[in-house]
Amino acid sequence: MTKKPATARRKAAAAERESAAEQAKAYADTIHVGDCVELMNAMPEGSVDMVFADPPY
Repeated sequence: MTKKPATARRKAAAAERESAAEQAKAYADTIHVGDCVELMNAMPEGSVDMVFADPPY
């Protein structure tokens, strides 16, 4: 029995999201001090929905 291509693609995409989530845990609930562009470039692609940098307070 062979897998359908769409099923294989969905499984690969799910595995990729899971991997990105695991890598993003290093950044969760943490305050980072430094150049925001450099720090954001170091984050795994697709692991962050929003970055709030340089608040006005």
